Amino acid sequence: MAGQGGGAWRLSGANGWGAELSAGRAVPVRVRMDGVVAGAALTLGPAHGGPLDPTAFPATAGGLTLPPNLSLAGGELLVAAAARRRVLRWEAARRRFVDWIRLPIAPGGTLALKRAGDLLVFALIGEGRVTAIHPRAGIVADAVTVPGGVHDLYARPGGEVLILATAGGQSTVWRWRPGHPDLTRATVHLPAGDDVRARLLADARGRVYVFESAWGRLLELGENGWLPVDALRERFAPPAVAVEPDAQRGWRMRVPPGFGAADAVIPWPAPAGWPAFGPEGEALELPPEVEVGRRPYSSSGTIEIGPLDAALPRTVWDRVELEIGGLAVGTALRVQTRTSEEPAEPLPDRSPWTDAQRIVGPDDGPAELAVLGMPGRWLWVRLRLEGGAGTPSVTAVTLVHPRRGVVDYLPAVYREEDQDTRFLERFVGALERTWEPLEAAVGDFHRELRAET
Repeated sequence: MAGQGGGAWRLSGANGWGAELSAGRAVPVRVRMDGVVAGAALTLGPAHGGPLDPTAFPATAGGLTLPPNLSLAGGELLVAAAARRRVLRWEAARRRFVDWIRLPIAPGGTLALKRAGDLLVFALIGEGRVTAIHPRAGIVADAVTVPGGVHDLYARPGGEVLILATAGGQSTVWRWRPGHPDLTRATVHLPAGDDVRARLLADARGRVYVFESAWGRLLELGENGWLPVDALRERFAPPAVAVEPDAQRGWRMRVPPGFGAADAVIPWPAPAGWPAFGPEGEALELPPEVEVGRRPYSSSGTIEIGPLDAALPRTVWDRVELEIGGLAVGTALRVQTRTSEEPAEPLPDRSPWTDAQRIVGPDDGPAELAVLGMPGRWLWVRLRLEGGAGTPSVTAVTLVHPRRGVVDYLPAVYREEDQDTRFLERFVGALERTWEPLEAAVGDFHRELRAET
């Protein structure tokens, strides 16, 4: 249930982690966050200055995409090396990049490269010419000149190319299909300026965005209004290549041994055994313990939700059910609760937070913790996420009330309100969880009987 009266409050991204359940209620549910991103799942926020901070690491838009001179489409990984005037292709059997195509450009600068159907489309960032070539023949198929300097390219699956360029203080996204001479405007009225770190990128569903690096914002094409990257981060699938900050080169990449596998996981930091390459595909010899900069996530974050109403005074809240999306090694969850007979947030000395119950990774799936503390109509819950190299992920939290069980059938002496009784309730309640499937099977057995047989 998502509210009162049914014995549970279920909190998730679908109801704003409780905040959207307040309509028509005299006492709204409040959600307070510090260092936590509350989207479809609760996760730690990116560390300031780390590789997931979009303003600190604009080459990847804060980890949402690959740098502009890398192209990944259909399992094919390419890198455009402007200094060498070459396109290099990843060869899995040899675990390195090999020369593939010579580019008709002068050496130097930084390239943007994308695969557009059977063609490769590239542009030198800062200049106004976009060129399409046949990769096998290595000959120019078509070219177009756009007003101003190109920032980035994006190729749609059908072969249409989007071009982000700036001219006269006005940034514009243009549409171009190789073989057709005309450019059309996809959108205008983007931030003015010549920030060459602005990017075009697409999420897991193919929706295209403009990334504005100065503020770490995304604008979806066809929509109005800029949003912070973290508000949309969950829409993006993790890149299949690990891109790390590099003090000398700006960034470097590591290609996992299982590159191309649908279930490949990119850990942080990438294992030292993975081959490392520079921005132009050059192989790097790195020491075993190489510095990769700040960890991607904040070391910890907290979310507090409440008050949740049980509708009856002196309710004995039962348990916290956590649906854990992921809890990697080195990450943990801490859960605290407190209760009150009044909806106003209690003073710490009158109703302190209970001692934290901790779940340590690696783990995933469901978890249950008892609600500690005194009986009370109103409940607050606090989750503390801990990580740094990784982040816990919580997809839902359910608060169950009241606590009922076999203790209710014991003599009154075992049901007196004291600490020993509460311990007995929790102890027996843990055992009772194993009986619930049996009770449900017995209770539903009549449904298995068919009168006609």
